[in-house]
Parts: sequence; C-alpha cells; structure tokens
Amino acid sequence: MRDYSQNMKLAILATSVLAVILVSFLSYYTGDISLEIIYALAILLPSWYAGRLQGIIVAILAGAGIILSYYFFNAQSMAMHYVNMGLEIVVLTTISILTSALREHHLKAEYMASYDMLTGLNNRNSFFLLSQQILHEASRHKRPFNDSEGFSCVTG
Repeated sequence: MRDYSQNMKLAILATSVLAVILVSFLSYYTGDISLEIIYALAILLPSWYAGRLQGIIVAILAGAGIILSYYFFNAQSMAMHYVNMGLEIVVLTTISILTSALREHHLKAEYMASYDMLTGLNNRNSFFLLSQQILHEASRHKRPFNDSEGFSCVTG
C-alpha cells in the first residue's frame, strides 16, 4: 500500500486550500455563476491522497468560501440562497467523506490482492508484481538481472 509522507500531505492540503480561496474569489466576482464543481475537484485531491480529515477541512473552507461569496453578493432571494448554501456544504462534505472512504477500501483491496490473509505473506500476484518491478529496475539501469550488487526492491 502506498502511503504519502507528511510533507506531501501538507503540500496537497495547501494546494487545495489555495484552490478553494481562488474559486471563492472567482465565485464572488462572477456573481451568480455556479462554480461548485470546481470546489468539488479541489476537495477530491486531499480526500484521496491526504485523508479524511484533510478532505473535511477543505470542504469546510469551501463552505466558508461559498457563504462569504453569497454574503457579499447582493441577491434578491436570500432565503433561497441560504438553503442553496446549506445544500452545497452538505454535498461537498459528503464528497470528501465518500472519496476518503473509497480510497481506504481501494488500499484494502490492493493489500488483499497481494497478501495471504492467513499468513500475511506475499501471494502469487505479489510475486509477479515484485518480479516485474525488479526486471524494470534492471532494464532502467541497464544492468543484468544477476548483477553482483543486486537490486533491493523491498516494498512496504
């Protein structure tokens, strides 16, 4: 399973927060044009790669951006805008939670496909994936497979 470093998670979170801020300004300046799909895209990245908490943080910030853009945008029917804002925040938070849950299940399925559940040892599929990786390293470095230095393709 691939785990991302803390620095990578923070970079993803920072990028997503900046994207939400930019979309909030665009939403304010464009007026009544709906940019919520762009908020959703900004939420998908941290939800998938950084985790559930980071995705929820970006969803809350997106909700705050939506509220601020509606607050400063003088609309005719404020009650309808409040209902719309609430629904948008719920949808964006749900997207964040579902994306992170999908990622967790994907990683679990990846693990189950490569390891024996009883022993925890690599199975046939894992053997083929690791041998493919070793052969790729050998061809990439233009060295024979049986090099005296050897290749260390340890995963995990």
